[in-house]
Amino acid sequence: MKTKHKTRVSFSDKLEVSVPTSWEELNEDQLHYVLRLISHGVQIEKIMLYAFLKFSELKVIRRYAPSTLLVRYQNAPYVITREDLLLGTSTQEYLETPPKVPIRLNKWKRIEAVNAALHGVRFGTYLQAENYFQGYLTERDNKYLLALGNLLYPGLETTDDDWNKEDENIFCANVLLWYTGFKHLLVEQFSELFRSTDTTGETLDMREIMFAQIRILTSGDVTKEFRVLNVDTWSALGELNEKVKESRRLERLYKK
Repeated sequence: MKTKHKTRVSFSDKLEVSVPTSWEELNEDQLHYVLRLISHGVQIEKIMLYAFLKFSELKVIRRYAPSTLLVRYQNAPYVITREDLLLGTSTQEYLETPPKVPIRLNKWKRIEAVNAALHGVRFGTYLQAENYFQGYLTERDNKYLLALGNLLYPGLETTDDDWNKEDENIFCANVLLWYTGFKHLLVEQFSELFRSTDTTGETLDMREIMFAQIRILTSGDVTKEFRVLNVDTWSALGELNEKVKESRRLERLYKK
């Protein structure tokens, strides 16, 4: 994860600090810190405050007056006001909403993740991932996120004895954040395939959806199924998107 530019925040006591102001700007340690706060159920207002203090490297020493704090920055003391702190905290408002692009930890327990956008990942693996993600959305059970994480970090065993509950919760928060951003990206890139439809009250049958997508790509020829499942995810989704787009175009023509 590459760190891009940071925003500089100036305070009243000639103090200026730099902090990230988007999900994309967080480095590995910063993202892990945010995920830990999320996994502990910390309220978003406190997450933004703690993140600002952590990322700016400000150390609160004590309350200086009713509306001011004595802080330390790079071994020097400064006095900041409540308004200064609110200004700084506001730079972390992006944490209130999930990212619109896939954001994730590059490694977990020394195991490298697949490409964040799933480039180079088999279409068959993507279908498995979709199944686990929808399972989580339906049942809100972490077992689905752990299974999804095993796909996204090939070689990782989430059943190892050295896993503890905190590890599990942070890892699941990481997987959920990642795949949520990935889904946003898919909607943007393949708008025909992932066009919103009214499914109020309906439960998605992922097995039926997966078989339908495979049938479209194989044109019903089962001998092509193995090749389709092993094609790159983005190539498969791109082809599906074009087929859906063409189908809708023909449907509009027939209705004229």
